[in-house]
Amino acid sequence: MNVLKSQLASHMDETKIQTYLNTIADLLRCATHAEAMDIVAEDKEWIDEGFLIALEQVAGNMANQSRQLTADWLLNLRNELAASLGVQASSHTWQAYETFLVDVLEAIEKDRDPQVIFPYLAANQDKLNDTLAYVLQVWATNILPQLKEILAQYTAGFIVEFSKLVQMFEQGNPAGRMEIAIVGYQVAATVFTRDRFPYEWGTTQTNLALAFSDRVRGEKSHNLEQVIYYYNQALEEYTRDRFPYDWAKTQRNIGVAYSERISGNPEENLELAIYCYNQALQEIRRDLCSETWAKVQNSLGLAYSKRLRGQQTDNQELAIHHYNQALTVYTRDRFPDQWAKVQNHLGNLLGERICGKKAENQEQAIHHYKQALKQFTYDGNPKMWAAIQNNLGIAYWERILGEEAENLELAIHYCNQALQVYKRDLFPEMWARSQKNLGNVWCNRIHGNAEENIELGIQCYNQALEIYTRDRFAYEWAITHNNLGNTFCRRIRGEKAENIEWAIHYHQQALSVYTRDRFPHEWANTQSFLGNAWCDRIHGKRKQNLELAIYHYNQALQEYTRDRFPYDWAKTQNHLGNIYKPLQRTPEAIKAFQLALEIYTPKTFPLESLMAGRYLGNFAFTMGLWTETIQGFAVAIEALETSSSWVTSKTQKSKVLLNPLDMYEKIVQAHINQGLFDQAIQYAERSHSPMVVRLMGTQDFYCSAEIPVKVQEFLQQYEQKQQKIGVAQRRDKVRTAKKQKAPIKKSSSKQRK
Repeated sequence: MNVLKSQLASHMDETKIQTYLNTIADLLRCATHAEAMDIVAEDKEWIDEGFLIALEQVAGNMANQSRQLTADWLLNLRNELAASLGVQASSHTWQAYETFLVDVLEAIEKDRDPQVIFPYLAANQDKLNDTLAYVLQVWATNILPQLKEILAQYTAGFIVEFSKLVQMFEQGNPAGRMEIAIVGYQVAATVFTRDRFPYEWGTTQTNLALAFSDRVRGEKSHNLEQVIYYYNQALEEYTRDRFPYDWAKTQRNIGVAYSERISGNPEENLELAIYCYNQALQEIRRDLCSETWAKVQNSLGLAYSKRLRGQQTDNQELAIHHYNQALTVYTRDRFPDQWAKVQNHLGNLLGERICGKKAENQEQAIHHYKQALKQFTYDGNPKMWAAIQNNLGIAYWERILGEEAENLELAIHYCNQALQVYKRDLFPEMWARSQKNLGNVWCNRIHGNAEENIELGIQCYNQALEIYTRDRFAYEWAITHNNLGNTFCRRIRGEKAENIEWAIHYHQQALSVYTRDRFPHEWANTQSFLGNAWCDRIHGKRKQNLELAIYHYNQALQEYTRDRFPYDWAKTQNHLGNIYKPLQRTPEAIKAFQLALEIYTPKTFPLESLMAGRYLGNFAFTMGLWTETIQGFAVAIEALETSSSWVTSKTQKSKVLLNPLDMYEKIVQAHINQGLFDQAIQYAERSHSPMVVRLMGTQDFYCSAEIPVKVQEFLQQYEQKQQKIGVAQRRDKVRTAKKQKAPIKKSSSKQRK
């Protein structure tokens, strides 16, 4: 029994194996056949083909020990159970699997071409399962030591080829196929040992790494650790001086594993990935092996796009550089799929890019997604088509140009397009992602009823959480909880105070996954969200709530440093400024707004600079701080006066044109209070508002209650100019009226023809 257990446990569910063995032991202790059948009836829910194979193997062991009667009884029991399961004893016995295995190895010996072997595998795909993996393990373990050395090497080589072909074969059960491949490589490694066959041993380690990277069974984190282990094993033989190309390819592959790694520190993993990719490029040259070189460039693009160390802007620009490098090889005519995938990656990156104008970056992102769709069509590659539809949904949800309401309708359209492919039963994870994205859009939708839209958004998030459970998809589970938290802060239905409590709860749930050491950026995001929620909180004492909001914003700033995340850093400074105001912490509020404006300039972030400039200007004006008032409104007015170049939607226009004259009035007042009459006059003229000019003619506008001479002269000139404009306008009206009253000549019949 222990021998059977050891043979099975390395590649089958150990709990299941133990259950098989315990049951067989119970059966052997039965006094009658009827008693044995009672035991089988009690455990019938897990009686399967694997149990039949175990029965057959134990029977073989009994026969070898000269216990033929017991062996015959077990075989009869096996056949009886096979009949009850609807399994034909002749087609699924141990011998049937063993015969298939030997036949396919002999076929590979004659011709290993996939075109020859795949039809045979297709005809026997019902045998490409865990049972065959077990049969391969036992058969090879028994046979290989009995063969002469050269024949054992040939047989092990055929087993390796069989494992590769099974791994490549796309029909049947993918989980079972990968287990067969892993067992085959492990068996081959007992023949191709490192001391006698170092290169072949290294190749087998690489094959094992590739198999574990595609493995379906087991925990993903464990499989990735196995991938890294086997690649590192291979590198012990694939040294740079002896096998430079193999060394470089393995460096690239281990870089991919580190970039996907779940265990360990995410920041360190990405640094290791980037190091491995750069190592690979020391030997992989574009002129000698362009395709592999492009793969490494693509991998570097992906790694830099996710990188946590260094400045975010630099990482993004490096990622764009490497993707564009890859495109010098991945042209649409030579590598259409790879070309389209890089287009998709560039779309993802440009949608989040900090450098350049945000609106232009978004338009480029949409362009790249649409380029990718030229290759990935619904009929040709539905999964990639759906993924890009999802990405377009996100892009239109965030889009600046165009009408916001129409962009959101397009976002809903693209997300629903993705759901044509992403059915819950077929692609549960991608279905959940689409539901989450739809939730984002519904919660911000402009058309329709706002209250109903938000409820639909909450419904989508809860749908996503049916798949995104914390134990299986912790990261996505936390994202969705953050989204729910932000939505409950804005929820219309229900009691506002209770909604805010739910928002805090959801964000705190997210923090149980987003720890600072594992997910520093997401942790900072969540701290910022909690700051927003505590700022809006109704329950509890107002001052304490605001102090807690400040605490969470300051927590966020531990990761949102100015050099690494300038936009988020400035946004958090803005939040802090708005909280310091009601707490009467005037110097801190002014400083926070000023810091935000160091990043939010009218050229880089026009809307944000407009809002931050208003915050500073209004608060400073209230406090009688005229220099700071001028500083804030000067930035805001600059952004306002260039708004024609960046305002593209009615929603944006409503934000920009919200009481703009108020800013001009206050900055004119601030300049007058500072005795800066020339500057006051300039802003009055820039306002194009007679009302602002007339206010300058009000004595209450001045501390001395006297209008300065320079201002009086300006007002006189302005009045004369307005009179001339009035005369000209009246003259134009008279001319227009005369033209309208003039008789219209009738056309002749000849002209009409």
